[in-house]
Amino acid sequence: MRVTENAYDVRIRPATAQDAEAVTGVFLASRAAAMPCLPRVYERHGFTAVAFDDGGRNEENEPDVLYHWAP
Repeated sequence: MRVTENAYDVRIRPATAQDAEAVTGVFLASRAAAMPCLPRVYERHGFTAVAFDDGGRNEENEPDVLYHWAP
C-alpha cells in the first residue's frame, strides 16, 4: 500500500514491487474515535492493531490505536 497526500485528500493505492523493496514495515498511529470507519480501511489493507492506550499521552485525551503492516 502506498499513501499519497496532497492539500485536499489522502489516497491509498496498491503497492508496487518497487514500493515493497523499499519498505520493511510500517507503523501507523490513529485516534480511535477520530473516524470510526478507519480501522476497517486499515485492516482491509493489511494493517494489524498491535497496541491500544487510553489517550492519556495525547492532547485530545482520545484513545489511540497503533497499527503495524509488514510486507
